[in-house]
Amino acid sequence: MGDLTVSLAEKLTGQDAAQIQRLDASSRRLEKVKNLRGCGRLVRLDLSHNLLESLGGIGGCRTLTWLDLSHNQLDSLAGVQYLTSLSVIRASNNSITSCVDLSNLTSLKALILSHNQLSCLPGLSSLSELNTLVISHNKFESVSVDSLKKLSKLSVSNNALKAVPNTQNNIELRELRLNGNYIKSLPESLKCNGKLKIIDLGNNKLKTISVLEPLSSLDQLVNLNIKGNQLCECPNYLQEVLGLVASVKILDGGKVDGLALDRECEVSGGDEKSKKSESKATAENTVKRSVGKEKQKRERGAAEEDLTAKSLARKRKKSQGRAGDDGRDSECVKKRLSVGVPTEISEKYEAYRGEEREWD
Repeated sequence: MGDLTVSLAEKLTGQDAAQIQRLDASSRRLEKVKNLRGCGRLVRLDLSHNLLESLGGIGGCRTLTWLDLSHNQLDSLAGVQYLTSLSVIRASNNSITSCVDLSNLTSLKALILSHNQLSCLPGLSSLSELNTLVISHNKFESVSVDSLKKLSKLSVSNNALKAVPNTQNNIELRELRLNGNYIKSLPESLKCNGKLKIIDLGNNKLKTISVLEPLSSLDQLVNLNIKGNQLCECPNYLQEVLGLVASVKILDGGKVDGLALDRECEVSGGDEKSKKSESKATAENTVKRSVGKEKQKRERGAAEEDLTAKSLARKRKKSQGRAGDDGRDSECVKKRLSVGVPTEISEKYEAYRGEEREWD
């Protein structure tokens, strides 16, 4: 832990303070910024991933054009209003609840304040050079950007917007991200943003495909996300959206060709699965019939063999009775009965002969 001083800046860069133009003081567990007036040529300062709670002492760095304050513990941006040469401010992932008046920062081109607790930006309308505004994950219920003629990227995702910001005058707008709000409809003014290439309206309150009609004239729109809205449950959702916005190549994060192919596969896959099921059932029935016939055949054969064996046993017994003690007649009967009798029948004959003796 420590403070950012001129001497520390010289130590980190190995240069005299007056010669330092770029200073990377990130991840140094810094708590404060002391007076850096000695760094008269400093244009780029990285103070990200520290423990800063305030920006006292930074006001002297009037030559700064790029400032990174992200991932600190700031609750305010007090001090930056004096840095009139700034073109980039990065202050995401802090605890900023209020912002100083930014109207003097007329050279500012990129303002990134995502993941804070902001609900308004005083002086925003004066930032005529601003082309990138990222204020996602805050508490904005509305935002006015109609005076920002050079704005090309606007991200107000995960706030509390109930309507799409008026972008009628933002003719350079190419990327619009409004995911995770409470938007129920789209304004006709979107038709004025003919250069839009990316629109993210996911996880809002859009209920029907018809609310997307203002997007139909955006022939440069290639990436559209509306996943997480009720309209995604509409029948023929994919076909209707693509019919309305024909230029889209990526829908809900997936390539349009791939999505169409997946849908076809789902349909044809279902038919194919049905056919396979029917074929399998037919094959199983055929096997069952075949097994049944074979079983019946075996059972009939066994029954016939049983009857033959019993018949032979009875005939032999009668023959033995007629022959009496005449051994020669008995032998002749045995020979006569044994001719042409299969082995398995002979075995059953012996078994039945034994059973008859028990019964007797």
